[in-house]
Amino acid sequence: MSARIVKNQTNQVITIMDLGISVPPAGEVNLMEFCSLDDLATSNSLIKYLANQTLILNDGSRDFEPAQAIRLISGLSQVLPFKQKEEKLWVQTTARPLPEEGRTFYTVWTGTGDDFENETRSGPKGQPIAAEVQPDQDETHIDVDFFTASEPIYIHSGSFAWENAGWGDAISFDIVAKATPLVEVSGGSLVIEPDYRIRYVGSGNGTHEFGGTPVFVPNISGQGWWNLEDYTPVPVDGTGTYDFYPVEITVMRFLNRIPVYGTSYKPCNLVSYDSEPVPPNYKLRIILHNNSKTNWKFWGFVTIYRLLTYP
Repeated sequence: MSARIVKNQTNQVITIMDLGISVPPAGEVNLMEFCSLDDLATSNSLIKYLANQTLILNDGSRDFEPAQAIRLISGLSQVLPFKQKEEKLWVQTTARPLPEEGRTFYTVWTGTGDDFENETRSGPKGQPIAAEVQPDQDETHIDVDFFTASEPIYIHSGSFAWENAGWGDAISFDIVAKATPLVEVSGGSLVIEPDYRIRYVGSGNGTHEFGGTPVFVPNISGQGWWNLEDYTPVPVDGTGTYDFYPVEITVMRFLNRIPVYGTSYKPCNLVSYDSEPVPPNYKLRIILHNNSKTNWKFWGFVTIYRLLTYP
């Protein structure tokens, strides 16, 4: 799309807060005149308005339904035109993310996470997507981690198989934010709230400081302790769009207790028309729920999109 026009469907001004753009009542604005594609892709406010259809996305020639509008804005889908007989124009959609700065995303099928010990994408120390559940375990999980802090990663689909699962056993699939590293400091500027959120209280009034890169967790209610400005965390008084936590936080669940039973050596394929970004310092978590209290095995692989595939 050469244009990113949003049309206000209400009789009130709509302000896209994290872009600083106002759309007049029943009016329209071409967002490309004010911000970049990256700005649009990270705008939670814009996605919210597109989802509830108070704003409609248009590319200068047609309107888009909410789901496709959000995919296009987020860079998760692109429309590929090609001509057929009689000069008819067809379109083909793909879940592959749009190129970034001329760099192409590649499809990768992988049975492990990245090898952090050897700092390679194809090394032997990546976490295998495989586990054996013991009878005394209520559940176990597999954490699949990629270099999300240094390159964009998108999860698209996956396949899995199992052996000797009991009645009631199931699997779930989560996206998990890693813990924000902290160091305990007398007279620091941060405190940990009872709900485990990290809050800024001013230099000398706190008990901790950041011990590394903070991991942003969206606050859907808009009552977070932090905002993001120019990729920098800015503390606010309970009106922010993000929070930090000193513990791991499950942010999304894409599979919820899908039943497995008996043995299936033929992989079960889970395919979506979409792809989802794995944010920086987030990881995939596969949970095996052992409700039958038996010994069973699980293995599989995932399909991801990434810019670099090797080494």
